[in-house]
Amino acid sequence: MKSTFAAILLTLSNLAMAAPFAEIGLAVSDGCLTDYDEKTQKSGCSNNPFGLIAIGYAWEDFTLELEHRSSLIEKDKGINSVMVKYRIELK
Repeated sequence: MKSTFAAILLTLSNLAMAAPFAEIGLAVSDGCLTDYDEKTQKSGCSNNPFGLIAIGYAWEDFTLELEHRSSLIEKDKGINSVMVKYRIELK
C-alpha cells in the first residue's frame, strides 16, 4: 500500500511540474519599438513603459511561450515573440 501511494505521489509531482500559464506584466527597455505618427507622418520610437502579455506551457525546465509587448503610452504595433527557454538553476 505504501509503495502504491508513493508511486501515485511521484506521478502527481511530475505532472505538477508541467502546466499551461498566462502572464501579464510591465517592462522598461533601453531599446526602441518603431512606431508611426500619423499626425507628423514620420517614424518614431515608442516610449516606456511597455506592457506584455504571454501565454505558454512549462514542462520541467523547458518553456514554450508566445508573447506580445508594446508601449502603454504610444500607439505602436508592438512586437510578437515565440520563445523556447531552458532554465538552469544554480543550487
